[in-house]
Amino acid sequence: MSMAYTAVALSIISIAATATTTYMQADNAKDLGEYNKKMGENNALDAAQRGAIESAEHRQKVRQMIATQNAAYSSAGVDSSTGSAAQIQEDTAGFGELDALRILNNAQRTGAGYRAAGNLEKWKGDAAFASGMVKMGGDVAGSASSAYFGGAKAGLWGGK
Repeated sequence: MSMAYTAVALSIISIAATATTTYMQADNAKDLGEYNKKMGENNALDAAQRGAIESAEHRQKVRQMIATQNAAYSSAGVDSSTGSAAQIQEDTAGFGELDALRILNNAQRTGAGYRAAGNLEKWKGDAAFASGMVKMGGDVAGSASSAYFGGAKAGLWGGK
């Protein structure tokens, strides 16, 4: 009879160990998903900041280019405020601004990708947690049932 009690006790310990392990794995998956979401947000912010810096640097280069054009026109005796010279400088400024905006837009899209990936990882972590909780419930129910019927077979619960 004491062997039967020992077997039931070991089954209960096994249930607890399995449930604890399953819970820890599920909780770790959830925590990892939350961490990855935060990393996605951080990466998105970094992409936006890098885009803003790169865009500002590009605008500065365009201003320098226009200044170089203006100096070249002046040294050649051309009035850079009228005619073709003025049009070329306006085009340079316009295309330069278009490029700066494209740089910003690309950085924003990169950031959106990081955010989406982070959100997906969070969802995966939440799903793994939920799945782990269901698995834990099934494991506990199945193991408890086995322990009960094993004990009943051994006569521990009042007879065979």
